[in-house]
Amino acid sequence: MARRFLLVVGCCLAALTAPIGGSAGPAVAAGRVEALMLGDSVMNGMAQGYSTAARALLAKRHTFILDTAGCRRLIGYSCHIGTRPAPTTALQELRANAGKFNKVIVVAAGYNDRTTGVEGVGAAVDTFMKIAKQQNVRWVIWLTYREAGGPGNTARLHAHNVVLRAKLRQYKNLRLADWAAVSKPLPSSWFSGDGIHLGGLRSEEHTSELQS
Repeated sequence: MARRFLLVVGCCLAALTAPIGGSAGPAVAAGRVEALMLGDSVMNGMAQGYSTAARALLAKRHTFILDTAGCRRLIGYSCHIGTRPAPTTALQELRANAGKFNKVIVVAAGYNDRTTGVEGVGAAVDTFMKIAKQQNVRWVIWLTYREAGGPGNTARLHAHNVVLRAKLRQYKNLRLADWAAVSKPLPSSWFSGDGIHLGGLRSEEHTSELQS
């Protein structure tokens, strides 16, 4: 299940980072890896045991840092899962990993965020694109959001995707990996009860994460 999710990112990385001449294998410059992959609990499926083969598949072609956390937000304060401390934001991890990668920022977070406002998805895209330029990272790949999880969440995540597609016209070095389209026809058995998270995670890790 996570293999398909990982292939969406892998295809985009292959298109954007493959060296001229089609040379295979990871490209490392000055000790840095190619990509920083930032995610919330949805991408956290990649960090689970059932995704070992998927991570290995991507690692054959690309080097990457996988940084995921349940309840993570993009730039605003992250939420909590039960009594656990709130995780770092995607923005904090982007800054903390400056200089450790050199080509691509992959973002698969935002399911817990608003669409608009100073901490919304639109503002986050603007912030990430600015920091990518500052860090001399050429590409930002943003995964679109699976539009599921009940009427309230479906409408909000659809609005997220509308904003992302509008941002493509603003930033030439922004690319979208269309997880919304890839995941739409997949059977419900691939997902947890909320219809958004990949199956395999404990249900309590998803409780109260998503805004309604």
